[in-house]
Amino acid sequence: MSFVPEIENAVRERFLSMVSRFRGAKLVLSEGVPSSKSAVVSEAPIYSYGYYNCRAIVLVQGNRAGLCHMTPDADVGAFLKFMLKSFGKGKVGAYILEANMKYSMDITSVCKVYNVEVLGKFVRTDPTCSQCVLVLPHRKEVRVVGRNRPRIVSWSSLI
Repeated sequence: MSFVPEIENAVRERFLSMVSRFRGAKLVLSEGVPSSKSAVVSEAPIYSYGYYNCRAIVLVQGNRAGLCHMTPDADVGAFLKFMLKSFGKGKVGAYILEANMKYSMDITSVCKVYNVEVLGKFVRTDPTCSQCVLVLPHRKEVRVVGRNRPRIVSWSSLI
């Protein structure tokens, strides 16, 4: 089975309905280079959708989080460096989201170079639709939504 537009649209509509409950949520756009639109750090909710072959890094530290939406060939180090500038001193953790495919740059290795601890990884295995990400810094929560039940992880105050 491959990409199914009807499933993709239904997943996106359900996700956007969930996001609408969080006032002031900021949309992160897909780009090949880091910018204030493709790599957002905030204490407010942040979200993005359409992660089919694209990748995401969610950075977390206390009640602050960052989310980027990278094209498959994007420079992971450039995105990480761009977002890390917005964090304070101390430990920063990361959650990784990507498809089950080979990429030119390994996110985990790049995180190690920047002393960012990888706390978890989400891999898209359903070929019928993309994944969506909602980050709720005030709850210290990351939600990854696809066709199946949302996956939710929380980070501790130690990060």
